Amino acid sequence: MKNILLDVIKNLSKSKIEFVICSGVACILQGCDRSTYDLDISISFSDDNLKSAINVFKKMKFVPRIPEPFEALLDADRRKIWIKEKNAIVYTIISEKGDIQIDLFLDYCIDHDELKKNADIYDIEGYEVFVTSKKDLIKAKKSVNPIRDKDEYDIRQLEEIIAGEQKKD
Repeated sequence: MKNILLDVIKNLSKSKIEFVICSGVACILQGCDRSTYDLDISISFSDDNLKSAINVFKKMKFVPRIPEPFEALLDADRRKIWIKEKNAIVYTIISEKGDIQIDLFLDYCIDHDELKKNADIYDIEGYEVFVTSKKDLIKAKKSVNPIRDKDEYDIRQLEEIIAGEQKKD
């Protein structure tokens, strides 16, 4: 069976897109026992980075969930309006069949540059991929309001993983 989320990660990496994997997939990669059906990423909003990412998503036949074209992401003022007037946290794109979702964070509790600086780097099938650190995952999940059961579960697991790593040191 084809893993579309893995293909997205590899295609973004191959195209040298600056991004950090967040949320559920990051929790899984950091050792949590959970499942997810979407990919949440923090992406650098530089024009070149966004244009390259948009090309990857279009080639993979992803489409925006909302009636705003991909190119609207290039407009910083428009992104601010989505956040302020629509309370948008992410720009969601979906696969052609609508069975896979990717959320690009428009507004995240941790600045992208800090998130990347703190990230752990994983080798995923030969590609260097930035994954949100356990501590930043905990910080992000604690910022969710109202906090969900799955976030509390992830926080407990991440704290246990960190404690286990500290015992080894």
